[in-house]
Amino acid sequence: MAAIFERTYGPVKDKTFLLRPKPQSKPLSTETMLSNLDPEESYLLVDGYNIIYAWEDFRSLARESLGLAREALVRLLIDYQGFRQCNLILVFDAYKVTGGEERVEKNGGIYIVYTREAEIADVYIERVTSQLKAHRNVRVATSDGLEQMIVLGKGALRLPASAFRREVDQAVGEIHTFLERMQSKNKGLYSIWERMKASN
Repeated sequence: MAAIFERTYGPVKDKTFLLRPKPQSKPLSTETMLSNLDPEESYLLVDGYNIIYAWEDFRSLARESLGLAREALVRLLIDYQGFRQCNLILVFDAYKVTGGEERVEKNGGIYIVYTREAEIADVYIERVTSQLKAHRNVRVATSDGLEQMIVLGKGALRLPASAFRREVDQAVGEIHTFLERMQSKNKGLYSIWERMKASN
């Protein structure tokens, strides 16, 4: 995960972020989540594991640890969502978890869904897309061609994994530019403050 963060955000001096516990949030239901959504806003549903395996750097990380790849994707999409101010629902399959119940949590502004036993992400996304069809704009990010066709038939726009990666990378680039500008501005203010202090 550190390698992906360093490629995205540059070298990290303090790596304690890898050890931070996940924030505990009260579990929600899909119905509760959907009832909180504004029909006038746009929504992006992301097939989590599909995206992990579609993006080379995340696929490499998943070979080492699927959990780390999942956490890295969550953090990257939290940044993307915060910058783009979109409503993002990230869906992970938990269908192989025996007795697993559907779990929805909100973390850093995005909804994260773990499907129930025997429900794959595709089926969950199709179900939620049908329920969101009255909303203004619904997009689904996946590399699965069949899933793209199904959600298109349900009124959603398809967003191939490669196009979604370009969007995310562009957002990250704009975040970098903004942070560099702010850092440069702060250095300028600090320099003025230093000169004022020296003249007193």
